[in-house]
Amino acid sequence: MHKHKDKISCPFVSKRNGVSTDYTEIGLISNIGKRAAIFHPIITVPQILILGYLFNLM
Repeated sequence: MHKHKDKISCPFVSKRNGVSTDYTEIGLISNIGKRAAIFHPIITVPQILILGYLFNLM
């Protein structure tokens, strides 16, 4: 990640995926439901990767 620090996509993908997994862990502790907590990363991680790829093209 340090080699490509001029690209915004590397830090963006790293931070957003971390936030997504943290939200899932908090969701499993609280009462949002196990089903919602499991499907959250399945839905958000591909979106984050696509946005990171698009940022890399800019």
